[in-house]
Amino acid sequence: MTIPDQRKIDLQKAIEVYMRKLRRNNPNVDGGEYGLYYRFTNEPLANFINKINVSANTEVLTVLASGDQAFNFIQAGANHIDTFDINRLTEYFALGFKKTAIQVLNYERFLNLFNYNSLKPQNAPDLELEKSIIESCPEEYKWFWQEFTRILKDNNLNPSVFEISDGFHSNIVKKHHFNRYTNNEENYKLLQKRLLETTISFQPLDLADVSKAITLKYDYVFISNILDAYATHVSNNMPDSLKVALKIFLDIYRHNVKRNGELAFSTFDFGGFGDEFIDMYNSLDNKNGEKVMYPGEVPLIFGLRKSKGVKR
Repeated sequence: MTIPDQRKIDLQKAIEVYMRKLRRNNPNVDGGEYGLYYRFTNEPLANFINKINVSANTEVLTVLASGDQAFNFIQAGANHIDTFDINRLTEYFALGFKKTAIQVLNYERFLNLFNYNSLKPQNAPDLELEKSIIESCPEEYKWFWQEFTRILKDNNLNPSVFEISDGFHSNIVKKHHFNRYTNNEENYKLLQKRLLETTISFQPLDLADVSKAITLKYDYVFISNILDAYATHVSNNMPDSLKVALKIFLDIYRHNVKRNGELAFSTFDFGGFGDEFIDMYNSLDNKNGEKVMYPGEVPLIFGLRKSKGVKR
C-alpha cells in the first residue's frame, strides 16, 4: 500500500503531540490542526437525538470530535454522515480505532477498554486488545496505528492509543446517558449493525471554513460547542469575538442548512461569552428562522431551524 505524504505527516505530528503531553504532564494540550482527541462526547447527545427526526434519508453534517456525534445519528437511522474537524488526528481515532472497536468488540469489552485512565497507574491499558483492534482497522488506519505503537515501543514509551486522548471515560458517559449506543447493550448492537450499512466521510476543516469548503445542504448541521473556543480570544475584545462567532454561525446556517433543516450547537460557557452569544442568538430577527432550545443539563443544546419561508 502506498502511504500518502499527508498520512506520514499526521503520524509524525501524533508522536509530537504525545511528547508534548508527556513533557507537560498535562492531558489538556492545546488544540489546533494536531492535538489530543476526545474519547467520548461530553454533551447530552442522546437527549438531543431523541427529540429530533432522523431517518435513512436524513442528511447530516457534524463535527467529528470523538465520533459520538456521527455514531448517534447513525444509531438513530441516518445512512450517511459528513464530518469535519480542525484536528486531523480525530479521523484516526474516531473513524479508525474507535469505529473498528465498536464493530469487533461486544458491549462489555468495549466499555472496559474505553474506561482506561492513564492518570491511574494501577489501571494498565489492554495493549493486546488494542493491537487486535488495530489489526482489524481499514488499511490506512491500520498502518498509522501500527507505526505509532512501534515508534513508541522503540522508545520505551507506553504505546496505548489512549495516551493522546482526553475527556471522559466510558463509565462517566454511561452514567450520564450521553450516548444512545453506550446506554445499553441493545442500542450498542444496533449501532454495530448500522455501521455495516452506513458511510462516514471526513474533511479536515476549521469551523470558519465550513461554509466556503462545503457546498452541500443538510437536514441537520451539528457544530457541538466549537463556538465556546472564541471565549479564549475575548479578553478585552468581546464584541468583535462575538461578531466573528455569530458570522460563522450564520454563514453555515445560510449556506449549509436546507429549508426545514436545523443548525444546532451546544455551549458550556455561561456567565461570560456563552451568555453574550446566546443573547445575540436570541436577538436574531424572526425571518432568520425558528430558535430551538433542547431541555437538559449543561452543556445546553440550541438550534436554529430554517422555516419554509426562509430563502437560501
